[in-house]
Amino acid sequence: MVRDYLVLYKITSYLSYLGNFTGDVKVEETSLEEEEENLHGEEKKVFLGFLRGMVQWVPEERKTARELMDDPWLDI
Repeated sequence: MVRDYLVLYKITSYLSYLGNFTGDVKVEETSLEEEEENLHGEEKKVFLGFLRGMVQWVPEERKTARELMDDPWLDI
């Protein structure tokens, strides 16, 4: 799916067909779990689920504003 998105939007000069950055700047391998240091347990899990709803390669796979407003994270 990422590959289709890259071809569709013609951004293969910046990213490989696997979605890896191909520029001169070093991009560290990490994850949302590793980067989020302030939350723990269920709170962290729900927050990361909220973020993943927004951070998707393919725009059509992102949650809508309405879906995000109904996300459990905003009830915490």
